[in-house]
Amino acid sequence: MIYPKCKLKDTQVPAIRYDGYVVPCCHMGGWGHIEQLRSRIGSKVEQMHITNNTLDEINTSDAWKYIEESWSSNPMPVCVRMCSKKENIDSNKTEANSDFTISSFKEQK
Repeated sequence: MIYPKCKLKDTQVPAIRYDGYVVPCCHMGGWGHIEQLRSRIGSKVEQMHITNNTLDEINTSDAWKYIEESWSSNPMPVCVRMCSKKENIDSNKTEANSDFTISSFKEQK
């Protein structure tokens, strides 16, 4: 079972990788993640490149939908590693699943 932080945590946002691919979270920013996705969906992965589509188009692309649909059947290894424990969506944990205190830098009066 996958508990996708990219969908279930208000503080999680998509990430833009060093090579221009927009991915659901920073955890998919590793060297091999796009290649793993490409091996599953082929050239559709190009729908997630920032020079090929707008952010709205990327978020509704077939490639993005594939990632989300894979959670219930054959999730990406990074999704299993980072989002397979329900406690990881706890709002007291950081996006990297650490138990460190999340600090606010807002001015305190």
